[in-house]
Amino acid sequence: MSEYFIEIYGEEIPSQAQIYGEKFISNFFSEILNQKNISYDSITTFSNVKRIGCSITGIPSFRESEINLVRGPATDSNEKAILGFMKSHNIKKKNQLKNKKINEKEYFFFEKKIPKIHNLEIFRDFSFNILNNFKWKTSMRWANLSEKWIRPIKNIVCFFDGKKINLSFANIKTTDEIRCNTFYGNARFKFENFQNYNKDLEKNFVLIDRQKRIQNILNQIKKIEDRKKIKFNFDNDLLIECANFCEYPVIYEGQFDEKFFEMPEIFIQTILKEKQKYFSFSNEKKQLSNTFAFVANNKNDKKRTIREGHQNVLAARLKDALFFIKDDLSISLANRKDLLKDIIYFDGLGNLEEKVNRQLSLAKILSKELNFELLPVHEKIILMSKSDLTTEIVREFPELQGIMGGHISHAQGFDKEVVNAIKEQYLPLGI
Repeated sequence: MSEYFIEIYGEEIPSQAQIYGEKFISNFFSEILNQKNISYDSITTFSNVKRIGCSITGIPSFRESEINLVRGPATDSNEKAILGFMKSHNIKKKNQLKNKKINEKEYFFFEKKIPKIHNLEIFRDFSFNILNNFKWKTSMRWANLSEKWIRPIKNIVCFFDGKKINLSFANIKTTDEIRCNTFYGNARFKFENFQNYNKDLEKNFVLIDRQKRIQNILNQIKKIEDRKKIKFNFDNDLLIECANFCEYPVIYEGQFDEKFFEMPEIFIQTILKEKQKYFSFSNEKKQLSNTFAFVANNKNDKKRTIREGHQNVLAARLKDALFFIKDDLSISLANRKDLLKDIIYFDGLGNLEEKVNRQLSLAKILSKELNFELLPVHEKIILMSKSDLTTEIVREFPELQGIMGGHISHAQGFDKEVVNAIKEQYLPLGI
């Protein structure tokens, strides 16, 4: 039995594109192999920031010869139609045709013999097809090429049964050379099989298995937890995203100034996760720690430039956020309603001020229908519900809409009922 392998290596593939690309490859090969009636044991896809591909095992080396029945015209068709069918299939004599009845009507059939063929030839076509027809959600052209891919390609490796499949795509010809992690030099090795490929890459600081990269991250985070007596705020989506940023994850820890705890923890956590893709921790009191961690692709940081660079960037982000919050608090939430007219809600549906006015009108109608007393406080909540969309902090961090409204209303002395209604209006998230 034979093994098929393809790896496309190039510039950085975005996180979500890696996951989408693996699904596309798996679906493409499973469908086409089933259509062509080619058996196989398993399809293993892989990807990281620099490469994507798959290995298919248990494939027969040859596709055995087979006979396909090709249906022609009905036996009572005119001679011209019958001769045309014979000519198209290079049939010399009419006695080479067979008769077969389908639904009470008799047709001519031709037994077309498909010769035995090495599957290398078939997989050469498959390889070119997947390269040429890969449907990325977004793709690009580069240089003066007409071919498209998610990012510029640097190298293609393609093998069947230990033999290199010769292809050319985007002016890149297939090679037998696997490129390793460029942060650790220019190491390369010759492809032999998928098992050795895995081992040799790992020796050269490349993990192609996403779960291995995730586990590697968790192992390093555990050391930080144990050393600093803090607890990792587990976030599976962030873990996957960070695991896709690198070929061999290296975890660095940093700290930010505790003066930034002047703003609510949720604001800091949003900046850590959404803007910086950093991991956060909690202390023994279950409060946010000023320690954070991030993933890099390089362990060589003797001068601490990587760590200090990330700390400086985060400090600038937090400083901006603190300034925005203080500035936003200078205008009351009630007075912000007039600013909503400057924000278009949806083309053809007016601005946000008109939206909240429609919401209030709808609430009045529903209160009558449901026999519910609409109090002045309820009207106030509706009219202020979108006011935080005018704040600088929400413009910079859209994830904080609602949360910022709750913070402002609390700081400006509104009742708890108002604060919670504004803060919780977008819940549940992710639905």
